Amino acid sequence: MGLPAGSTTRAATAVLLSLAMASCSMPNESAADVPVSLTIVNKGSDPIHCMINFGHWVTQDLGMIGQSGSKTVQLHRQAADGALYIPRADGQRLMMIENIFCSAPGDSAASRGQVPLLPIQAGYSQRYASVCRAGEPVQCETAVSD
Repeated sequence: MGLPAGSTTRAATAVLLSLAMASCSMPNESAADVPVSLTIVNKGSDPIHCMINFGHWVTQDLGMIGQSGSKTVQLHRQAADGALYIPRADGQRLMMIENIFCSAPGDSAASRGQVPLLPIQAGYSQRYASVCRAGEPVQCETAVSD
C-alpha cells in the first residue's frame, strides 16, 4: 500500500519549515558575551548606598554615592539569554547578578529600592545609566546612556 500522491512532498516541506522556524527561535550560542557598563547616578538631595546581590547570598558593596555623584560598574551580558554577571577574580566562575539595590545609608530595610536590570538584559547597548533618588524606597530608572 503506497502513500497518497504528493504526500511525500508535503511531508518534506513541513519538516523543512519546522526546522527553519526552530532555527529562528534558538539563541545564537556562538555569539560572544558583551561587556556592559552601568553608571548609577544619584540625582537626589541625599546620599544613597548601593550593593550588588549575586546568587547564593553573595554581595558586593558599591559604597556610598553622594548627591550628584555616580558609580560605574563593569558587567557582562550573556549573549544566549541576557543574564548579567561579573567574572570572579580568579577567572574560574561567573558571578551571576540577581539584583542591584540602593538605599538610604543606615536604613536599608525601609528605603531599599531596586535598580532596574531588565533594560540591560533585554537591550543591545553597551552603556547604561540608572538615575536614582533617595526616598522610601529609593527610586531608580535605567536607560541607554549615550
